[in-house]
Amino acid sequence: MRDCLSGMIADADSVPEPAIVPVDEMCMICGLGGPVKPITGTNGVFSASFTTDPELDAGDGVCWRCEYLAGQMDYRRYHWVATSDGIEVIKERPELIDVLLDPPEGPWMVQYKDGSDFLTVLNGWIVAQRLNTSRQHYRMLVDKHTVGIDRQEFAEMVAFGRDLRSREDAPSKRSLIHGPTAGDLSRYDIGRDEYRHLTNDLAGREDWRIAVQLID
Repeated sequence: MRDCLSGMIADADSVPEPAIVPVDEMCMICGLGGPVKPITGTNGVFSASFTTDPELDAGDGVCWRCEYLAGQMDYRRYHWVATSDGIEVIKERPELIDVLLDPPEGPWMVQYKDGSDFLTVLNGWIVAQRLNTSRQHYRMLVDKHTVGIDRQEFAEMVAFGRDLRSREDAPSKRSLIHGPTAGDLSRYDIGRDEYRHLTNDLAGREDWRIAVQLID
């Protein structure tokens, strides 16, 4: 199994290596060697401007593994978790929370589809090629960047957010993500200790934002 996202998925899906290609060099996305082709030879999977992305390696073209991964439209549209068995598309947010709280064993990667821009999601795979090996501390692909997740801390965030959102006078998700105002203390069912925790410890954190967005 290849030790990168594109290679792992190509192996899991039994994607064949092309028989005839113009160059046998290094892929600018995953960094693996082998047959590559120029961006213009990928039948529109990649735009011409893709090669200007600063995260790309100094490779010679795109390999068949990365071309295959980028060409699967469901991988751009939805959340997913990737393992040596392939990619499982996740369409419901509660299912994604389950994966984040109980990650798979072995090499893996997970995507949270945050935005709607296909190009941003496509380019994001450049920074997600290095796979996770830990279930306790891992990286999650969020469009064009990765977010570090501490599993135990994230579980506590989800439980805290769910508790707040289950109340009769539940705070808005916007208030939770950005931090409640002093006026929110009278508007929402938020205790003073909870208010301090939200404003001092959680507001502005990317993992907290994702936790709030994923809960009901």
